[in-house]
Amino acid sequence: MRYTDRSPTSRRSRGSCTPLTTILSSSEMLERYSDRLSPERKTVHFQKISQSVGYMTQLLEDILIYSKADALKYSPNGDPVDFELNREENQAIIIIRDRGIGIPPNDQVHLFEPFHRAQNTGTINGTGLGLAIVKKAVDLHQGKISVQSKIDIGTTFTVKLPLLNVKKF
Repeated sequence: MRYTDRSPTSRRSRGSCTPLTTILSSSEMLERYSDRLSPERKTVHFQKISQSVGYMTQLLEDILIYSKADALKYSPNGDPVDFELNREENQAIIIIRDRGIGIPPNDQVHLFEPFHRAQNTGTINGTGLGLAIVKKAVDLHQGKISVQSKIDIGTTFTVKLPLLNVKKF
């Protein structure tokens, strides 16, 4: 038996498959066609949901861990690092703000390139991979990341991740 997914989620996600759209699509298939799906097909959808949740969790951890680690690394000892999580309409917004060394303007354009380190990092250990990993994870979520920074004042990263309207069961 073949099914054509004509759900709003399917149309919305064509060409833009994210872990969240996979979860939503599979849960809609289970909800709508559970009585017609074979046990094997149901298992496939449950596995897709499980794998996507794991993948999405790992991507979010990458965003949070590497962003926070960089903020702490480049802040003087004892200076606080602020972390905010907000929701605006259909977006989750994560803001990480430090009071560290700041990022020179000419380095900001290369900030998310692998192995790039700002010229003012001096002897602070690092590989230049943290923010490249964050950017890749944000891109995989189809989100956006921006930076505002001033030398010797600090840096603010803003991550915006799309949220889907999911029915409450």
